[in-house]
Amino acid sequence: MNRALVVDEVSAGLIYMGESAPGADAARPIWRITRITVTGSITKIEFAGGNTAWNSVWNDRASLTYS
Repeated sequence: MNRALVVDEVSAGLIYMGESAPGADAARPIWRITRITVTGSITKIEFAGGNTAWNSVWNDRASLTYS
């Protein structure tokens, strides 16, 4: 299955990456979202809901829980 990747670079130390099917609705829970934070020389990669499931809403990326 083809996947689309969307990147939201909020700041130099905060990036959200979302994966879903091409043309997916950003308001539907069909996304796998990753949050990348950089503090000094440490880069931390976390997943929405603490898992790699395709069940997050891209529009909600900033308010989701990550681990």
